[in-house]
Amino acid sequence: MKNRSTRSILYILASVIGVLLVTLIAAFIILHIRSANIRSGETSFLSKDKYSVPVSVDGVEVIKQDVSCGYAVLEMFSAWSGHDLTEESLYDAYGKVVTSTGWAFCEEMNNQFPEYTTVMHKYLTDAELIDQVYDTLSRGFPVPVEWAALYGDEWTLHYSLITGMDIPNDRITVANPYGYWEELTVAEFLDRTSFDAFKKMPLFLKFGFAFGVFEKNTVFSVDGSVHAKERNKMETKNDPAVTFINNVHDADVWILPQTEANLKTTVWGTATLSKTIKGESSQVPLCEPGDDGQYIFRMIDTDHFFYSANSLILEAGWSLEIKGDDLHSVTIEVSDENGELQNTYEVFAARL
Repeated sequence: MKNRSTRSILYILASVIGVLLVTLIAAFIILHIRSANIRSGETSFLSKDKYSVPVSVDGVEVIKQDVSCGYAVLEMFSAWSGHDLTEESLYDAYGKVVTSTGWAFCEEMNNQFPEYTTVMHKYLTDAELIDQVYDTLSRGFPVPVEWAALYGDEWTLHYSLITGMDIPNDRITVANPYGYWEELTVAEFLDRTSFDAFKKMPLFLKFGFAFGVFEKNTVFSVDGSVHAKERNKMETKNDPAVTFINNVHDADVWILPQTEANLKTTVWGTATLSKTIKGESSQVPLCEPGDDGQYIFRMIDTDHFFYSANSLILEAGWSLEIKGDDLHSVTIEVSDENGELQNTYEVFAARL
């Protein structure tokens, strides 16, 4: 009896270890694919006509961090936008640092500056990242960035604030809360946003990237005084749109044409709908479908769970609702403009 109990315990332990190993291997495989997808080595995108005009934002002052780089970037943005937020006031309010992850930093930007809308864009391709930074600077806003930076002779994961981009002269200007301005070439900048600058990355950072705690090629776009929900309404007012109803979890959502390229990639660019809240509905612009007249659905929630469904049929005025009690029962129900159910799609869901 004792030997049988011992064998059962050993079997359970072996099963648990096996599951953990499979999860670990899968996480690192996904990280490898994502990391490969963001760096193509292609630079022809830099020849876009619009990049011939340098863009910059004046009035930003470097503030050397006392508490954390995230809090220092918030203080720099605060001073630039005419507020009086400081690192110390943030720490006094929370009693700790609450900006250690990209999601948390983005949330705090929106909490502290409600007149603006900040959206996190992660795992962008090099071309998408440059375009996002350029467009945000063109709107007159400095751009927070999550990247690699040297502290002494040690590479660290760091937040900074991009204030200028001059593609013709191969120069990007960054306010670094380590206490100085940086001017980098585009290649140097992308080497650091992708974290390729790390020659020997610490193990805890490798695990952080693998399990979605940290992100590569990530910037935070800032828009004017219109919040995301209202902006979505305005953008879709005169354009084809569908109603998205989220009954699963706060998340970013992509609704894209079903093409071979979109089916193969794991990087989908700027979210069709950012920071959608559970229990709310939002208008989503409807682009042209794929060649087969169908769409794909992708969603990543704030707990780093991934959801996907293919071959969706959608028309302007229709609605799609994602729902489910657990990861094994998530579905999307698509209804027409009269509320009549047209199709139900099974959704694959898993932790990133």
